[in-house]
Amino acid sequence: MARNLAAELDADTGEHPESWKPAPGDKLVGRLVRYDKAPGRYGPCVLAVLDVAGEGDKASQGAHLVAVWLSHAVLLEKFKELRPAPGESVGIKRLVDAGKGYARYMVKVDRPEVELDWEALALPEHESEEE
Repeated sequence: MARNLAAELDADTGEHPESWKPAPGDKLVGRLVRYDKAPGRYGPCVLAVLDVAGEGDKASQGAHLVAVWLSHAVLLEKFKELRPAPGESVGIKRLVDAGKGYARYMVKVDRPEVELDWEALALPEHESEEE
C-alpha cells in the first residue's frame, strides 16, 4: 500500500511527539507509525513513534502519538530482535530494574506466532537415551 505523503506532511509539525518516560510497571500499547532519529544525551538516538489512540491510559488523556526513545540497551536489543514494522501493534512494559542503571523491558509485537519445527528441536538419539 502506498503512503499518503501529502497527509503525512500536513500532520507533521516537525516536532517529535511527547516522550514516554516509564516507571517500572508502566505499559504502552500502540501501532508503530515510524522510526525517527533525534539527538540524545550521548549522541543520536532512534525513536519509535507509536499511535496510542484508543490504547490504555494515554488514550484517556487525549494523547495520540508517543515517542519511545530506544536509548536503553535492553529496549533497543528487543526492537532489534523483534524488528517491528510500521503498521504493527507493539506492546512495551518497563520491568523492575535489575540494578543501578540497568533498565529492563518486555516487548511484544502482534503478529502470527512462528510455527516450531519440532523435529529440528529434538535431541540427537545418543543424548536422548538415559544412561
